[in-house]
Amino acid sequence: MPELRRYVLTGAPGAGKTTLIEALRRQGHVTVREAATDIIAARQAQGCAEPWREPGFVDAVAALQRRRQFDADQRIDSHAERTRSWTVSVIAERKLSKIGFRRDAPGRGCVQLHDRSPLCTLALARYLGRPVGPVLAAEVDRVARQRTYQRSVFVIGPLGFIRPTAARQIGYAESLAFARVHEQVYEAYGYRLVHVPAGPVPERTALIERCLSTLDGRPRSRLTLHNVHYRIGSGVGPAATMLGWPTPDPRRRGGSDQVTLHTGRGPSANVTSLMTIR
Repeated sequence: MPELRRYVLTGAPGAGKTTLIEALRRQGHVTVREAATDIIAARQAQGCAEPWREPGFVDAVAALQRRRQFDADQRIDSHAERTRSWTVSVIAERKLSKIGFRRDAPGRGCVQLHDRSPLCTLALARYLGRPVGPVLAAEVDRVARQRTYQRSVFVIGPLGFIRPTAARQIGYAESLAFARVHEQVYEAYGYRLVHVPAGPVPERTALIERCLSTLDGRPRSRLTLHNVHYRIGSGVGPAATMLGWPTPDPRRRGGSDQVTLHTGRGPSANVTSLMTIR
């Protein structure tokens, strides 16, 4: 069975993580819902207007995240059993590719996409000024020690506005500050941030899927993208030669590379997406 890979989507509240997770689920990925929103909704239904003020809130979120991760692992095992003998010949694959067939479709079952993780809950505790409870502390220690999640985390960029809800009572400026706390926590624990900018849902999901196809879960000093070209400043070249992270690069500014992906070669290539790799 291929190695199980768990990726986290994080970022500012209201940035569209839940919408992206749902879109990726419809495309066949194993996804894990955000825990905090569901806990807030459940407690509000019980009459508690602001559950995030309760002393045990962050521990409750961490406990539900742990349970959902284990449940998702079981779904992965079930998926692997159903697709263990799945094969396709090269000739058949070439014919089917003309109608959109993707040979790696069953392999999606070996990837989990999580709407936040215990590190997000740690960021929440810090943002709220709450002490880290025993459950959250144990979960943060577990995921760090076991390297539960892949070292690249998708940071979903803000949309430029925020729609308040019963569970999301925060202003736009506050949401940006909250997102920055998340980035600081993930960077402190050694994660690389893959920024997914604002844009139509199909473009954002396509960017995430392209990244998933290149990230194999092994620690690496270079992010390699296949079958695309990039532009940094005025230079255009093969994606396999880009970044050189963390080797110093005179083209880099502010500790990150602004990478524009293109569908073709040369300065006239069509821009398909923009992402920032830290």
